[in-house]
Amino acid sequence: MVKVFIDCFEKMILKSEKLLREKEVSSGGEDTIELDLEAEFSSLALDIIGFSVFNYNFGSVTKESHVVKETDVENLQQHDYSNLKDASLIQFLVDMRGVDIDDRQARLYNLLLIVGHETTAASLTLNVYLLAQNPEKKWKAQAEVDIVFGEGAHTNESLKKLEYVTL
Repeated sequence: MVKVFIDCFEKMILKSEKLLREKEVSSGGEDTIELDLEAEFSSLALDIIGFSVFNYNFGSVTKESHVVKETDVENLQQHDYSNLKDASLIQFLVDMRGVDIDDRQARLYNLLLIVGHETTAASLTLNVYLLAQNPEKKWKAQAEVDIVFGEGAHTNESLKKLEYVTL
């Protein structure tokens, strides 16, 4: 599970670094460059939930793919969604995976996907803001992460070693 988090996060970092470089060049050397962290965290959370819960790559962080890829469109067009009681994104994902779920499960998956990624994005944004307002705590958190993770592999066991930064 940690690998999913790390893979998605690394994609977000690469995208953010590229975006910041582009903005730096286009800003003509201005000191302030804005980045919409809530939007970035929303994409990150959507991809993590997509991989973790649905085994599906939304490609939200990298914008490299759409929710429904062209290869899947043909399969989905064979299904008449206009007559479905639940013509939701979850129903599309379920159909693409070839499994059946009941209405209750579909509602729960919709809730998890929509509320889960938005809440996560808001929480991450608030945490970054609070760390920016408290440099001592930011440095303490950064030092712990550097010590625990260093250059080694990130595992569930590594996460358990975090004391100051907890999940």
